[in-house]
Amino acid sequence: MGFDWIKEDLKRLKKYRSLKTDLINYFKIHNDSWTKYDSLSCIVAFGKNYVICKQRIGIKNPRQSPSEGGRLWFVIDKTTGKYYRCLLYIAKEEPSYPKSVCFKTVNSLVKSLLPDN
Repeated sequence: MGFDWIKEDLKRLKKYRSLKTDLINYFKIHNDSWTKYDSLSCIVAFGKNYVICKQRIGIKNPRQSPSEGGRLWFVIDKTTGKYYRCLLYIAKEEPSYPKSVCFKTVNSLVKSLLPDN
């Protein structure tokens, strides 16, 4: 559940000082939903052994609600339960990140992360 795949995104978004902490807190809450109920409202697509999700993230510093805050694309490996953060951007940048391009980017990362899928 590291930040390797979004390291450059975090550098680009450094003015959002609490973003990394906000992501950690989000995943603590999120993980409970996945492990207890095996379902999430943010699922965009299902793969053989993984799910692709897109979620709006609120930011504490500077204060941003989920609607104006971050957009995170991530993958959950269903066999191990591991989360892979793949793409991160802010709501203002959303026009530069069409859903089809994001989906292709995340899909290519999935192939490198989980080659059996």
